[in-house]
Amino acid sequence: MARKQRETRYSDDRYARWRMAILAVALVFHTGLGLLKFHEPTGDAAEYHALATNLVDDGSFGYSRDGSADSIRPTARRMPLYPLFLALLYMLAGGGENGYLVVAPVQSFLMVVNVALVMAIGRRLFGAPVALVAGVVSLFYQPYLFHLPTHLISDSLYLTLILSGLYALLRAEEGRWGLLAAAFFAFGLSIATRANGVLLLPVLFVWSWLSIRDRPRRWAMMLLFALCMTLPLVPWWIRNARAFDRFIPLSTNGGWNFYLGHNEAYAGNPGLGEGTDYAIFDHLLRDGRTEWEADRELYERGLAFASSRPWETVVNVLRKAKVAFSVTTLRTWNLVCVTAIVFGAVALRCPPGHSRHKSVGGALIAAGVVLWLIQTAYVFSALNRGLAGAGISFGLMGILGLAGMVVAFRRGHDHWLLTGLYLSQIAACLVYVPLTRIRWTVDFVVVLYAAVAIVGAAQWLFPQSYPQERDSEVEEPASQRPPSSR
Repeated sequence: MARKQRETRYSDDRYARWRMAILAVALVFHTGLGLLKFHEPTGDAAEYHALATNLVDDGSFGYSRDGSADSIRPTARRMPLYPLFLALLYMLAGGGENGYLVVAPVQSFLMVVNVALVMAIGRRLFGAPVALVAGVVSLFYQPYLFHLPTHLISDSLYLTLILSGLYALLRAEEGRWGLLAAAFFAFGLSIATRANGVLLLPVLFVWSWLSIRDRPRRWAMMLLFALCMTLPLVPWWIRNARAFDRFIPLSTNGGWNFYLGHNEAYAGNPGLGEGTDYAIFDHLLRDGRTEWEADRELYERGLAFASSRPWETVVNVLRKAKVAFSVTTLRTWNLVCVTAIVFGAVALRCPPGHSRHKSVGGALIAAGVVLWLIQTAYVFSALNRGLAGAGISFGLMGILGLAGMVVAFRRGHDHWLLTGLYLSQIAACLVYVPLTRIRWTVDFVVVLYAAVAIVGAAQWLFPQSYPQERDSEVEEPASQRPPSSR
């Protein structure tokens, strides 16, 4: 069967050299920042540290209320994979209160792997130039550079599992059922890392179902999907059944997060800063409720608020969106830059014969980017942010990503998959709490489309020297046809 293949004058050797250079820089930056800027565990990080320490010391997955080993109680508030990951590292490092310091170089290495996976996915979908630009953008993207590798949080591992699953899924189109199983298993592991990973399942299920035309292969795919997605969670289900005498599929943290985003006080504190009743879950435990009962009660309270005040709930969703994308809140000057970039993207989507429109589009995108960079440099200088303000912010990258999506989006299943994965995690921010860390784990989608916009503008600015790409139809040998028999 015929399959589209991206052809380019960008040679494999040239791409490999640039890729190695980007990864070498990533290794230096991430390792250096990870070792120099790694934060002592507080908040969520302190909980992960306590779980990992207890696993190493006495093999129990639980917390201690007073710090003594005798008062450790089993818990299901956190998904198990990241604490197990930390416990393994602590054991290799010899344990101790400062065992978390060994996590810094490991998470730094994971972020280098993530840069490599972003480039691999970008090359497969958009070609080598976009892959290299996406690698540079992901390397210097602020959350990926300063936050994920320097904090004891699950997001760096979660991001690695999602990217690994996505790359294996795209490779599985070549007819490799082993890669397909590995992709589904990686996504299953992502759910065992963060409970909001379960929102990936509908996207993956629908994409896999619609990608298959042959009925027997479709059912075989669904069986493989169910098996590989649930296998990583079976030990967790068994452990919870023994510890709590009931089936707990994910964690007991969902009701708490849902309630924090659906209560009378949320409208006055949408950023969940000081004044938020973070201790309400612990108060319910002290009143004699089990974790499961406290989780159910907080869900019921949140649902009661949403049903009794539907209009306020809708407005709160808008507030959550503003918080989740707070760095893209537009002022007058920003609006000028955004308008130029978006209209430029629309102009670049014109048919090949409309060269004047394409020229105008490239000029608008270039002007919008330059104006935004001037503004960003001015703000950084005025606020004296120094190192903390360095790197690529979501403000510019998000708008470029929107422009790239307009330029490159086709009605192909791969682009729907990228968009669906991104929206599934944004839904977690809007339904529960606007935690920007959730968005960071899928911002690689915006990175890829931002790279598409940058390459599109570069092709307009340097049409003679920039590598040109085209899609051609090639006949696939029968042995390499995908399992979906497209």
